[in-house]
Order: sequence, then structure tokens, then C-alpha cells
Amino acid sequence: MALDSNRNCRATVDIHQLMSENLSFRLNGMYEDSDSYRNGVSIKRKGIDLTVLMRIAPNTHVTLGYKYFEDDRIAGRGITPFKGTPVRTDPSTFFGNAAGSPSTARQGHAATTQ
Repeated sequence: MALDSNRNCRATVDIHQLMSENLSFRLNGMYEDSDSYRNGVSIKRKGIDLTVLMRIAPNTHVTLGYKYFEDDRIAGRGITPFKGTPVRTDPSTFFGNAAGSPSTARQGHAATTQ
């Protein structure tokens, strides 16, 4: 778990477990709900990665995997240049309309190997 002065909050988990001689799994997960040093910018992310390994014969195993990641944030695009030079401003200044700058990504994936 991580916390800091910008109201950044992030937690992660990593579990690997041998269930039997022929079965094991690994689970990775994360959650973040944070602000930024830049006014109006925030980020919410969560993800999970699960892998299961099954040995079905001495030289044969099956691996099943599932991944999901979600990222919702206000996209801070940095400081606008003027005549080729960055504008002198407080780094926390947000240029543009924070309410009109949402960015969302959702990804999921499942796989099997043998």
C-alpha cells in the first residue's frame, strides 16, 4: 500500500500458491485512486492477472490465464508552449478543461497454453 501528499493511494497484491503437486496459481492485483500535483487531474485504475497451471501428465501441463485492466483518468497534457518556449506558470496549473479531458481504457485477455 502506498499513500502520499497528493492523495495518491495505491494497493497491490501478489499471491502464489501451490495447491497440490499438479496444480498452482498466481494472482496479481492492483487498485489506485489518486489525485495529482496538477489541479483537476485524477486517476483511478484497477487490474487483475490470474494464472493457473495444471500438470496433466509428466511432460504436459496446461496454463490458463486471465488479465483485466481498467484505467480512468483526467488526461493532463502538460504546459502549453508560447513562441517555442514553455509558459512560466505554477506546475499545478491545468491547461484546458479538466472536465472535458477524461481518458478511459479497458482491456481484458484470456489465454490457454499447453
